[in-house]
Amino acid sequence: MGVEGRDRLLAVGRVQTSHGLKGHLKVKSLSGEVEHLLGLKSVHLGFPDKLTLFQVQEVRRGVGTVLLKLEGIEDRENAAGYRGQFVWVDRRFASVLREQEYYVADLEGCRLFQGDNLIGRVVAVPEGGAGDFLEVETPEEKRLIVPFSKHFVGTVDIAERRIELTEAYEQP
Repeated sequence: MGVEGRDRLLAVGRVQTSHGLKGHLKVKSLSGEVEHLLGLKSVHLGFPDKLTLFQVQEVRRGVGTVLLKLEGIEDRENAAGYRGQFVWVDRRFASVLREQEYYVADLEGCRLFQGDNLIGRVVAVPEGGAGDFLEVETPEEKRLIVPFSKHFVGTVDIAERRIELTEAYEQP
């Protein structure tokens, strides 16, 4: 991936569009919070397989967004080329987690169990209208979707990379 310390990076926002004539990027926070973005000094832009480091020249609060001015992005046309890319920061600059909150990057790769029975490994955490889901690949390489709710998900142990389903979950 070419980025030192890549495992420490978390996606915290996504570039929506350019803003103004001087190359500002309009960034929507992935957590819905923007306070943690206001003091950034550097960010990576891109996708997990290709990230580019930028120094932050200015951060301003927008309406539900932040406006980032990054060194090397000097005009509207150049800024427009970053639309859709993610903003990555060292996890110490990410939004502070509350009780029962997790970073998607920490859930992905966890093993999913129900009792002693291995159901599979979390490969993605897609959003849905009613909440988030765990996309799980079984040992047989089938895909399951499990609602990420207290009704179906019991213990989440990020350190052990283990998620325990409740008895309410019935495997298809």
